[in-house]
Amino acid sequence: MQSEEEWWKDSDNVQALKMLAHSCGSHTKALPDKFNDEAQINQIVLFPTFFPRELFELACAVQMDFNTLMDAVSVDHSFLKSTLDSVSEVDEFTKRIFQIYEAVREDNLQTCQLCVFRSDYMLGALEEEEEGAGTDGSETASRSSTKHTRFALRQIELNTVAVCNIGLFENLAEFHSYVNGRYCPSLKLQLPENRLLDGVVDPLACAWRKYGVPTSGVLMVVSENEQNEFDQRAIEFRLWKRHHIPVIRRTLPQLTTDALLSSDRRLHVSGMEIAIVYYRSGYMPAHYPTEKEWGVRLLMERSRASLCPSAAFHLAGTKKVQQALAAPGVVERFIKDKAAVERIRSTFAGLYTMELGKGEKMIKAAIKDPQKFVVKPQREGGGNNYFGSEVRELLEKIRNTSEQVAYILMDRVFPPVQPALIMRPGVSCVEPEPTISELGIFGCLVKCGDEVLCSSQDGHILRTKVLGTDEGGVSCGAAALDSPNLIPMEEFVGVVTAPTL
Repeated sequence: MQSEEEWWKDSDNVQALKMLAHSCGSHTKALPDKFNDEAQINQIVLFPTFFPRELFELACAVQMDFNTLMDAVSVDHSFLKSTLDSVSEVDEFTKRIFQIYEAVREDNLQTCQLCVFRSDYMLGALEEEEEGAGTDGSETASRSSTKHTRFALRQIELNTVAVCNIGLFENLAEFHSYVNGRYCPSLKLQLPENRLLDGVVDPLACAWRKYGVPTSGVLMVVSENEQNEFDQRAIEFRLWKRHHIPVIRRTLPQLTTDALLSSDRRLHVSGMEIAIVYYRSGYMPAHYPTEKEWGVRLLMERSRASLCPSAAFHLAGTKKVQQALAAPGVVERFIKDKAAVERIRSTFAGLYTMELGKGEKMIKAAIKDPQKFVVKPQREGGGNNYFGSEVRELLEKIRNTSEQVAYILMDRVFPPVQPALIMRPGVSCVEPEPTISELGIFGCLVKCGDEVLCSSQDGHILRTKVLGTDEGGVSCGAAALDSPNLIPMEEFVGVVTAPTL
């Protein structure tokens, strides 16, 4: 019988776990082709990664505050306009979304407003200094001090459109429980409950019922040759299983011919009346190859169908809004509960404007020490940010031009390092690797007029990647699926390696 230290070196054991991963639905399409039905496993961490219980619970609690905050931001026209006017002048994509928002904001035809949020966090290090008495006990004796490293949540971003991985984590706890019990029973697991799939599906069903047409369905707007199809289909199948609500999938190019608006502004696609438009695409300029795609986006926004998200929520999730909210007094404009404000602000990383005449000090700092910063454009989805030497190259190119306004600067977060065993498709061996992790917390909001029908925190994901990897997407192969193994902060500090630049 193999010891706990040796089992993962056996390729037969690794192959067995790959089959288990398939049976748990933790896979993606092998090729991004519409008619290709071959699947490959996602990268998966074999043993759940340690995470401080106190900070996990804070991330779940503060999500309810972020639901309220994003709702308030989405209906504050003057704030959105003043915050995004300068960006819209230089960023064509943001400008087009804002034009749609302004064209429809007085219509108020939708029965419900709804949005699925995902707030992503890394752990940032805090050094706490404890003083000790001098050796002779006198007040005038020199005092010694000891530095203790602890950690705090640092919000990386809050997504309102590119909110994926909902269907991939449904059975991950089952996978990890099997690995633990079968191969490493000495490891104590404390996995939090995760009702992510149902938690997102049920608010969609709530909005569908409020629409009031039993024969209507949900339109899921997807990309051509969608590699995230397994993730998306899980939502489709669960909506039918729990609520008997049909889902149809269309790309924006397909909708330019398939979508019709009746005289009373009811949206129909291929003969089905649509109660909800659920965007899993439409958050990148490439999703709008011609003016026709922009036209159909406006058509759907003008309809009676509830939009997940609306153009207003789309804009509320921009990086510029995130940066603006971090400024003193801005959260307080929307949230009056002091405890909620404190929870929200405790998660903010350093965020800095790049407005002309205002951002020069931090731009200089980022050019000098680019490894300490990230530059972000107004985009959701992976592959858009600038890291390391890219920061300096970009800033030197756009500095003192109007183009710099299209970006924000953010302090780079350096999370603690843990060893992990990552199982990968096509690789039979597994070896310990230094890794860092990113926690995603989901929330949903359904609102009818001023009445909040549903505001919930609906589950979580943990994505773990090899140290030195900049991007963190699962579908692109940068990160692995993981589960948080919750332990007290005092224990967590003892099992991780302090982060370094």
